[in-house]
Amino acid sequence: MRCHVLDGGRDPSPHDIACAVGRELRSIREHRGWTRLDLATRLNSEITSQAVATYEQGSRHCTVARFVELCHTLGTPAPWVLGTALQRAEIDLLTLDILVDLRTLALDERAELGLLRRWANNLLHSDGDYNGVVELKPAVVEQMAALCDLTHAQLASMLAEFTPPLTA
Repeated sequence: MRCHVLDGGRDPSPHDIACAVGRELRSIREHRGWTRLDLATRLNSEITSQAVATYEQGSRHCTVARFVELCHTLGTPAPWVLGTALQRAEIDLLTLDILVDLRTLALDERAELGLLRRWANNLLHSDGDYNGVVELKPAVVEQMAALCDLTHAQLASMLAEFTPPLTA
């Protein structure tokens, strides 16, 4: 069964979620410059590079304990990996804390995001310690949506486009 992009009109299956998480794990591994074999040899448990491949492809589901071990070995918190994977795949956006890269939001030219673009620019030029990324709670996204004359779902989907890239 191949991974595909969700169409937004249906609920995600366990396979959709496994694919989203697998893509995120693969991205982090590749960002580290590791092969699947490199990751497998660094794990405490005896997982083969083929097993890592099946997790990354979403064709095999891993246990929560295995997922946490993979994330720990990759040096990335498991909640961040799961949340970011779901955000990139636009799964459960109305209940997620959404990470937003302010730099890319500030460059977006859509009229309906004008107020948020100005907000992003103000934060980027302030003395605050934002490192260019903010985490928005669902209630905040809902309020921002009202400000922008959008539905919560519309704004959450737009904000998912500004998911920050991986950092070293």
